[in-house]
Amino acid sequence: MVALAIGLMVPTPADAQAHLQLLGGVTNAADRAPFFAGGIGVRISFIEFDVEAGRFQDVLAKGVLDALNQLQESKGLPVQGIAKVPATYAFGSLRIIPGGAGIRPFVSGGFGYARLEPRIDVVVDGISFGDVFGLTSFDPVTKPMAVASAGLRLETGRVHVEGGYRYIAIFSDFKSNFSNTSVMTSVNAFYGALGVKF
Repeated sequence: MVALAIGLMVPTPADAQAHLQLLGGVTNAADRAPFFAGGIGVRISFIEFDVEAGRFQDVLAKGVLDALNQLQESKGLPVQGIAKVPATYAFGSLRIIPGGAGIRPFVSGGFGYARLEPRIDVVVDGISFGDVFGLTSFDPVTKPMAVASAGLRLETGRVHVEGGYRYIAIFSDFKSNFSNTSVMTSVNAFYGALGVKF
């Protein structure tokens, strides 16, 4: 009886499905910005393993932008700093996606790395030094990231459409010289995806 129960729980190779997926959405950290990605996944029964790589247009930590704005306001500086942190990322995740065909809810969690490319444009009395001398950029750094997400997937034959929410933590540990504190990058993201099974 126990062997029969275990046999029913173990997925067969016929249950395994692989897919390619394209994603796009909006991140919300210090500001809103688009992101784009591609991924590949394998689902066995109700468990799915995914690998994704993509590009964030801006994941500047809110605390860093707030500190910069406070400094400019408190000192009455004619200098305005416009900072951005685009990043290239990749992560692997484990997804639980129960149910059969049709609309299926899911939750997932994953871990990976983001290659952060901090940039700042300095504007003095309305003149952009970025326009005159080019955008000032700093050395890229690679930091670990964790991702938690939830959403819904609609499956029709070999194609699926997905929408969801993600919370992304990038362990960037930015140091704010203005407040002498460390700031972790926290990103909220909403996205849509189109996938094809093969």
